[in-house]
Order: sequence, then C-alpha cells, then structure tokens
Amino acid sequence: MILTRKPMIAATLALILIGIARGPVLAEVYRCEADGKTVYTDQPCAAGAEPVALPPLGRVPAGEASDLADAYDERMDRRRESRKREDARWLQSHRARKEETARFDAAVREKRVLKGMGVDHVRRALGSPDDIERAEGRETWTYGTGSKRRRTLVFEDGRLTADRGKSR
Repeated sequence: MILTRKPMIAATLALILIGIARGPVLAEVYRCEADGKTVYTDQPCAAGAEPVALPPLGRVPAGEASDLADAYDERMDRRRESRKREDARWLQSHRARKEETARFDAAVREKRVLKGMGVDHVRRALGSPDDIERAEGRETWTYGTGSKRRRTLVFEDGRLTADRGKSR
C-alpha cells in the first residue's frame, strides 16, 4: 500500500509545482453596454471590440495615501538620522568617560589626585580627610590638622576644582 501512495504523492506534488510555475493567468476584459447598464465580461460584446486596458495586478493607485506614505518614509528617515547622531554623541561621551575613569584610576594607584576627580576617587587616593567644610555645593577637605595643615582640596558639585598645599 505504501508503494502505491508514493507515485500518487509524487504526481500531486508535480501538479502543484506546475500550477505555481504557471503564475497568474491574465484574461482580457471587455466593457459593454447592455440595457443601459455598463457590464464587464471576458467575451467581446460586438465584432471588433477592443479589450479594456487594466493596470498591472498588485498595483493600485493610492492617490492621497501615496503622499501620506511618502511623508511617513521621510519622517522615519529623519528619525533614523537623528537617532544615528544621538548614538554617535553618546558613544563619544561614553568613550571620554571611560578614558577619564582610566586616567583617574591610574592616578589613584599612584596616590595622586587630578582636577575633575570625584570624591570617591580622591578618598581612594588619599584616604579620608581630617576635616570637611560644606557650603552651598562646595566642600573643602583638609588633610593634616592644626599647624600640620599640609593639603586642602576644594570640590564643587562633587568634582575636585582646586588642590592647595600639595605634598610630594
């Protein structure tokens, strides 16, 4: 029974493939007037009748919708370009932050501080200060007390802006 099914399946597949290969069938269409009504048919109405020219299949004139589609495409192109520019700016900023962090980490390993360092980097480089004064977004860290004041660091908005009385 299996042997008899194989030829039948093969024949069915062959017919399907032939049908697909043929593609769509195009027929002529005629426009006729019958009893005061317009009728479309695949047969000529009168001798010498000419078929109606039809637009290609799968293409429908869009009119106003075409303008909307073009506007949408332009808007999407602008958004893509804008996104590319934003991504490039972010990437440049990200690389700069990574380079700055690497530079700060190297200075911390050498027990040095650099302008622009945050309080965490400075604390890792020099340890906790002996005194901290805070006033309106500004901090002043002092290392050494009394007559042994040896170093004063000034931070604005969490970033080192001044280093006075450096040791080393």
